[in-house]
Amino acid sequence: MAELRIEGRAAPDLEPLVDVFAREFSRQQVGGAALAVLRDGEVLVDLRAGDHAIQGGRQLLFSVSKLITAVVCAMAVERGLLDIDEPLHRFWPEFDRQATRGITLRMVLGHRSGLVGLHRDIPVEELIDGGLERRLGEETNPVWEPDTDHGYHAWSFGALISGAMARRTGLDVATFLRRYVNPAAASDIQLGVGGSALDLAPLIVQHLTPTPLQRAWAESSQSRFDALARGALADIRVFNDPRVAEANWPASNMMATAIDIARVVDGVVSGRLIRPSTLSELTATRSRGRDRVLGTRTHYGLGVQLPSVQIPMLGPGSFGHEGAGGAMAVGVPHLGLAIGYTTNVLIGVKGASSGIQPLLSAIRHCAELGRGN
Repeated sequence: MAELRIEGRAAPDLEPLVDVFAREFSRQQVGGAALAVLRDGEVLVDLRAGDHAIQGGRQLLFSVSKLITAVVCAMAVERGLLDIDEPLHRFWPEFDRQATRGITLRMVLGHRSGLVGLHRDIPVEELIDGGLERRLGEETNPVWEPDTDHGYHAWSFGALISGAMARRTGLDVATFLRRYVNPAAASDIQLGVGGSALDLAPLIVQHLTPTPLQRAWAESSQSRFDALARGALADIRVFNDPRVAEANWPASNMMATAIDIARVVDGVVSGRLIRPSTLSELTATRSRGRDRVLGTRTHYGLGVQLPSVQIPMLGPGSFGHEGAGGAMAVGVPHLGLAIGYTTNVLIGVKGASSGIQPLLSAIRHCAELGRGN
């Protein structure tokens, strides 16, 4: 039997997590995984397994990037650089069209703008060169009246926010991340940096089997709403191409370790990155119910996912975001906890790894025991 390689440590109150983490990773058998838990800047858990123990575990975060993009946006708002209720057309002339004139960043953050993707596919090379942002402004119309319904903005989320920030503040998401977020959070998250994919953990896809609901979605809503999902970006393994991985796509392409994720979430939960009042606004329900794009019932705040049947996190009061490659970020303000999880092995269906939910349950159990509950 091959030796199970686990490195790192856990604080005494969370020591049972080591065995739970090892057990869940043993089912994966290949690749790597990492778990980090912080409270007010203190690292309580820092565990790495397999390839992540050997190579450091930096990988693409996929849609966990959306949570960090939302934090970037919130920090810009607090600095008076951005107003998420200002219509985009006031500083982005291509949106001065009848169908898009009323769209705001608040709608984008809540997955309510209707601009869920492109109506026709474009080559990967054009996407890398900023084609998504250009075409969203020039030729794409909402698939429902803005702010009347919600549906997941898989790719458009980052392009719209970063494009708006660049035009209104002079700083796109990648620049703001590098200049303000990383120093304040003591993180090392990269986006759109040439050469950054050289030491990236490659994505390994195993048994990618959609659920019946996801199959129905792929045959209907996704095909209608987002040509990229059935075209240039249909196979998630395209992100193993360094040109794609290093593209400046804030909705999917941030690169980081589990502890980087946890440091940013900890900065949010502790109030070091944004004010508590801003966190309250970020985590207030903005959209809830049947998702027009995904077909499932989803629950969103402003750029963050909130607990739902499919993504329960740590229950009411928690927030976070899952990523198609298996990564997960979770914040639990009432427990003061920040959690980051990464794996480069995608098993089953796209979204957070199946290994994270037992870990979240164990974290909650340990934390409640520590509080005497």
